[in-house]
Amino acid sequence: MSTRSSRALIDGQIVDSLDVESQRLSKFSLFWYLKSIPELTMGTIATLIPVIVGAIFALGLLIDWGIRRSFTEEQIETAINYDLDSIDGAKIEEWIEGSAFIDWISGVSIWAFLVPVLVAFTLIIGWLVIRTLQWRRIRFGIEDGVIWMTGGLFTGWERRLPIVHVQSVEFRSTPLQRVLTLRGVAISSAAPEGKNASIELLAVRRGVADELAANMQRAFGVSIDTPESADDASVPIAMVGWKDLFVAAANSFEVRLSVVSLYVAYQLLGQGPFKRWRDQMIGQVTKYAQEHHDLAHVLLILAGALLFFWVFSIAIYVATFARFRLRRNGMLAFIEHGLLTRRWRTVLLPHVQALSFIESPAQQLIDDGSLRMTLPGTTRDSLERTMLLPAVDRSVTIDVLERLFAEIAPETGNALRTIQGSLHRLPPSARRSYLLRWVWRLLPVTSILVIGMYLIPGGLNPLWGGLPLVVIGAFGAWLGNIRFRDAGWRVDERGVLAVRERGLSRVTRVARRERLVWTRASQLRLFAGKNVTFVASVAGAGARPGILSKILGYGLVSRSDSRFRVRGLLDTEAIELIDRLGK
Repeated sequence: MSTRSSRALIDGQIVDSLDVESQRLSKFSLFWYLKSIPELTMGTIATLIPVIVGAIFALGLLIDWGIRRSFTEEQIETAINYDLDSIDGAKIEEWIEGSAFIDWISGVSIWAFLVPVLVAFTLIIGWLVIRTLQWRRIRFGIEDGVIWMTGGLFTGWERRLPIVHVQSVEFRSTPLQRVLTLRGVAISSAAPEGKNASIELLAVRRGVADELAANMQRAFGVSIDTPESADDASVPIAMVGWKDLFVAAANSFEVRLSVVSLYVAYQLLGQGPFKRWRDQMIGQVTKYAQEHHDLAHVLLILAGALLFFWVFSIAIYVATFARFRLRRNGMLAFIEHGLLTRRWRTVLLPHVQALSFIESPAQQLIDDGSLRMTLPGTTRDSLERTMLLPAVDRSVTIDVLERLFAEIAPETGNALRTIQGSLHRLPPSARRSYLLRWVWRLLPVTSILVIGMYLIPGGLNPLWGGLPLVVIGAFGAWLGNIRFRDAGWRVDERGVLAVRERGLSRVTRVARRERLVWTRASQLRLFAGKNVTFVASVAGAGARPGILSKILGYGLVSRSDSRFRVRGLLDTEAIELIDRLGK
């Protein structure tokens, strides 16, 4: 939130003198490398699709050849035209115990079974070999003020990140890495290409990680946050206790972390002795759902699923941000958290583009929330990489901001302190667009359902197709009214823009006028009248909306992206705001 240049943090002469000889990843990193999916470009995907389709087609031809070689055309025709509805348990048992089944097995060519097994085995071995060779070709180092990384098997690539463009340095340590004395290292740039514009080392020896840290410390001129760094040179800013963390996890509605984690847990439980327990639990739930079809039991199953997902989300949130500490060393912020996987992240405070204070409905009642930051190049809405404080009271947030940005942008917390009673509210004419926002989305779906039910003979009454519009539209109108009442904006005398909007959670975003890289006012000419949508953005990569956002609308999913939006402003107010921010 400062206008100071990032180059002022780094001495160019020192940077040019830094040097780390060419290094390879630790041999233990192959384990993490095999688990990860390789990055695929659109050209690679376009090439793989016809290859996969061709392989499946070729496999089908081989199986067809094996069947036709083993059986006569009459037997194949009989099997194709067999009445499957006449098959019951007794007939299957009689067929297996009879001589016909043994004759059929003995007549099948071994190639009909061997070819699919060989193809699957070849694909698995090929995957392991290719990923291993790709891993062996990875090299990294520092030379002439540039962190470089090379690799590639069929197509070579080289990634070069100038140290003067580094915006954060992160060290990771999982339980297995701690046993093997390994570290994961991620050095991020401000480019919007994510991993393609950053140096990310899945696992290196602790000595190599220390050497990288020492070079970055020489570049910054101060100590950075590492697993072995001391706290003497840093100033403690905030810590989050277990009680506050559990309360935040239960009320924050942050489920994005748990979606992937739930899949990972499902896969881990499928290994060893846990697999039987997992399958039994899934079987019991499935059996209960099959035996109970009434509405009450369906609602009970849904409530149980939601309760399980909520508890699982709490566990993942707590595990991610446990033992959270925020410290400052000059213009560097140190963020440390994690229960199983520990993270030590150093962020250059002058690179922070905007701040977001996010309050869930439950947190809003107690004036609590979480503090996020927007950094350039944040292509993925990665919660653990944007979090400044996972659970704080508003008054604590203001104090933390004042202390964290004391040397860079004094009175940063003042924007949150004075925003409550000084927001410019939306005009009454904007209420209609907020109330009908979901109705417009549901009209095409409702029309398709009504037409489909009308055309299907003997189906449901076509009026049932309007049920989503009635139920979800009513909920959307209720939520839209709340969003209308909460929305607002202001620009203070220091040129700080503050915007408030909400999905399910209320989001207050703050940025200095100098940080805005573009502004615009857009209008839906047919229905909006004189109301427009004001949008401004800082130097981030924006949001990449997921499937949930596309289905339910962007407003339901609170994302700490780079955009500042005010929907429903009068066109004259929007133009005046754009002119004021452009001065």
